[in-house]
Amino acid sequence: MLALLFGYFMKKFTIYAATSVALLTLLVACGGGGSSTPAQTPVVADVTDKYVGTWTVCVPNAPAASVGATKEVINWKKTSATVATYDFTQTSYANTTCAGTPTSTNTSTGTDTFVGTKLIGSTSVDKISVIDSTAPTTTLKGISTVVGNLLKTGDGNSPLDAEGYPTALDTV
Repeated sequence: MLALLFGYFMKKFTIYAATSVALLTLLVACGGGGSSTPAQTPVVADVTDKYVGTWTVCVPNAPAASVGATKEVINWKKTSATVATYDFTQTSYANTTCAGTPTSTNTSTGTDTFVGTKLIGSTSVDKISVIDSTAPTTTLKGISTVVGNLLKTGDGNSPLDAEGYPTALDTV
């Protein structure tokens, strides 16, 4: 999926949970300039169908790509028409190619509930309620969409709307 959903597959937020939303917004931050290759291209009948599978992206670390990159991998499994579970891994590298020996790895798991849609500009995105294993009593909010075979997730640095969802897609 994203090559990351949840992504919003995904930038560093507070850490795993925020990362998941960025992916998700949180999955963190994925899609855009990187390539995302879904594990499969299913017939989309339910909102969760387009996200099922494994999404991967190599995201340059800010502010400059010379400081390394983070490989984000999210794997979604459909549990119902509107709910998917995920496994999310962020692996940091000293280089910008996400190759070689990692400098650190963070993982999390959780549940994403797709609760509706909204527009970001002219793009329809799915709103997601995220419960991450690292913060099970906190519900995070993210957005994501699939454009071609790219997972686009919410920009964790954008302002939030009145409902608490990001107001922009990540540009990574």
